[in-house]
Amino acid sequence: MSAKDTARESVPLGQTDDDHERLRRNRLTLGEIVGQPEAIEETLRQEGSNIRTAARVLGGRKINHVYLAGCGDSLAVMVGMRGFLERLLQVPCEPVQALEYAYYHQLTDPDSMVIALTSTGWTTKVAESVAQARKAGMATVAISNSPDAPIFSIAEISLLAHATRNGWPTQSSTTAMAVIAQLGIELAISKGKSKVTLDADQVSLNRSASQIAQLLHLSWNPIAELAAAERSTPLFLFSGGGPSLATAMIGAAKIKECTNRHAVAIQIEEYHHYLSQVVGEPMFMTIPNGPSVGRSANAIRVGRANGGRLYGLVPQDSPLSDQEFDWSLALPPMDELLTPIVYTVPLQVFAYDLGMMIAGAGSEVRASHSTGESDPSFRRDTPKT
Repeated sequence: MSAKDTARESVPLGQTDDDHERLRRNRLTLGEIVGQPEAIEETLRQEGSNIRTAARVLGGRKINHVYLAGCGDSLAVMVGMRGFLERLLQVPCEPVQALEYAYYHQLTDPDSMVIALTSTGWTTKVAESVAQARKAGMATVAISNSPDAPIFSIAEISLLAHATRNGWPTQSSTTAMAVIAQLGIELAISKGKSKVTLDADQVSLNRSASQIAQLLHLSWNPIAELAAAERSTPLFLFSGGGPSLATAMIGAAKIKECTNRHAVAIQIEEYHHYLSQVVGEPMFMTIPNGPSVGRSANAIRVGRANGGRLYGLVPQDSPLSDQEFDWSLALPPMDELLTPIVYTVPLQVFAYDLGMMIAGAGSEVRASHSTGESDPSFRRDTPKT
């Protein structure tokens, strides 16, 4: 473990409501949340040439398997982008926890590729994964939002997410998703796919920044109201299937960073295999239009029968009625495989608001939300807790 890793992990956050270090990080997080549209646009604009160059290099190599390595939020990013990459490249794309890859992965097929993500640029296990893959002759791509990331000296190809991470990870994750999605599009072109057939993918990716901006504007106050209602809740559940599992993972991670509360991400099928939710427990359900809608609808019925509170993040044209939830946000309809870029953002805001309110800094939340506009389509019943 590096000295930086050791120093970071040896000073855990305090468990009190008003922990000063957590509050400091929370305050730094707000600007990075609202700055995500600009960060994504800048990343696609500034890094576009480097991504195209990387795709041309990789396009000349045989690639029959892609490993997506990361830890924490970086692993969630990989889970979120898996389906989009597989659709574009038509090869298996496997998210893998970096320690698992570095220490337990036994296959060293030189026709495979490792894409690794570390926001700081020096996450030890991610660096070890890249080094092992490079030694085996595999193509390696490192992504970081740190321009001087040490991992860039290990990987064959380096790509920069144009984002900051002074607070908790927010834009460092969404911009990384944009980099991976753009790399997938460019690599598909290098592998012979027609640009015309990829136009819809490019348009959807380009539109994500403006969708985040609109979503922040319209959901600002309703989310603050929900956070205020949940201030005393000790445990939060997050569910999703396919790419929305990543949204759930990030939602749970933000709770564990911004607050001293517990949070758990549950894959929507796994929800049904245990007693996953009991009386009074809230669960955020991210349900874009796609194959998981039916199983999510089953979970709504189970959660209701068990006495849980159900909070839906669903597109405006969802077949699910908002009446099925205790509270819901109507999100912009979009390609399901790109939804983690946009649909994670309300959960970031919720965790920030909750953390500030728990710390007794609710007045700062009210001030930051004072210019937000509520839209009836974005607000349902504020739950009673």
